[in-house]
Amino acid sequence: MAHAWVRVVAGRVTMVVAMAVAGVVAWGQTGTLPVMYIETEGHRAITSKTVYLPANYFIVDTHNPANNVGSQACPLPLEIRGRGHSSWRGTKKPYKIKLTEKTPLLGMNKHKHWALLKFYEPTVAGLELGKMMGMEWTASTRPVEVVLNGANLGLYLLTETNRISKNRLDIYEQPNWNEDAASIPYGWLVEVDNYPEPNQITVRENNEWLLRLTYHSPDSLSDAQRDWLMSEFRDINEAIYDTDKTSGRWEQLIDVEAMARYFIIQELLDNSDGFHGSFYLHKDWSDDARWVAGPLWDLSCNQRVKTDYTFRMKTSYGFTPHWIGELIKDEDFCREVRHAWREFYP
Repeated sequence: MAHAWVRVVAGRVTMVVAMAVAGVVAWGQTGTLPVMYIETEGHRAITSKTVYLPANYFIVDTHNPANNVGSQACPLPLEIRGRGHSSWRGTKKPYKIKLTEKTPLLGMNKHKHWALLKFYEPTVAGLELGKMMGMEWTASTRPVEVVLNGANLGLYLLTETNRISKNRLDIYEQPNWNEDAASIPYGWLVEVDNYPEPNQITVRENNEWLLRLTYHSPDSLSDAQRDWLMSEFRDINEAIYDTDKTSGRWEQLIDVEAMARYFIIQELLDNSDGFHGSFYLHKDWSDDARWVAGPLWDLSCNQRVKTDYTFRMKTSYGFTPHWIGELIKDEDFCREVRHAWREFYP
């Protein structure tokens, strides 16, 4: 057994050294995946989640050279910062990157904004489920190895980010500081969040819980926009908690079909974040515009002790799942869940 191990290590060293001479790989890389090389200005460490550092990058894909972007001799500019909440405290840091020019990285649609996330197989599975379930838009991902300032960080997910734009969530976008009452109700992307953020409103969900709502688009609100958003989610909460579960009030504000599909995905994944964190909602501009669940994001899968359908985490910090405990009492919602499951299951 020892001799076999030596042969494997010797063979790997030979392969890695040969590829390193070619200038495309360093010790610890697989040689089978694309590699994204990033070098910050002055090799400065990335310590902030709000301040971008200027940097250069290039991507080498030895198995599909058409995916190569820039080169070691001619790297391209980007900006990079940290991202995440609990994930930022881990040893493997996630990053937000902003390219100078829109670029189609590794076969994905061109854009400036991307994320490098810790590779987590259930996240990939969850996003693929989103596409299979027919969510309006779901981020694409690609596995990539990352070398930052010469240090091999290992395997990451290069991921599209949740944004309103042509090549992402393609809906009308509410402008910042809008004062026009006629257009304020349309073109929003918000997130039901666990953590306090500067771009956030807080409304009372019921007699026990508060709802944190982070607004991503627009990200700066006029007084009129803030007042409308507060009023809108007060109305949503009141309608969801209506004791008359046959009134259908909440269905006039939220797309029932999309919420049912979102629920099924959370159930399939045993997502411990389901309905209380990274829970995005968006609203387009149309005559019957309602809030639509999604896009999916940050799926903390297979971490829930499933004893009921309330998505209450069996953990010490006890985040509260929003709305779902009431929605599953509504027969219209349950009927739509059954319909979506029959359509999806085959």
